Amino acid sequence: MTDPFIRPKPSVRPNRDRRKYDEFHETLVTPIPNHQYQNHVEDDNADTLASARVVRFLAALLIVLLAMRFVANLFSLNRSGDWVTFFYLTTNWAVSPFQNLFGQSSLVNPYGSIDWPALAAIAVTGLIAWAVWKTFKAKSQ
Repeated sequence: MTDPFIRPKPSVRPNRDRRKYDEFHETLVTPIPNHQYQNHVEDDNADTLASARVVRFLAALLIVLLAMRFVANLFSLNRSGDWVTFFYLTTNWAVSPFQNLFGQSSLVNPYGSIDWPALAAIAVTGLIAWAVWKTFKAKSQ
């Protein structure tokens, strides 16, 4: 006696090559999109999104440089080193407005210190990049 809940195995092996069965045919319900011809609105959206990506990349690069400056100051790395000098020279323009707000300590702590102006510059750069990104996204929609 056979169990009614067990299906018998098919005697025909299923076709593993589905290419001839998976062809897509255009119907009235599902038209094939034509990506060869685009209108000018789609081109403008692509330009807007490309410029938004550039803004995000530049903001991320600046944030990484500011974070490296913060880490160098936190661990009180030698400021005459090539990499630390590079971090300080490339980010001075972004940190200088916040040095006036938070103050700049003239003596270097041998145990490291928190670079509050660099943290503020990281936060403000992130906020500005987010606002610009949202503006570009809203413009493209």
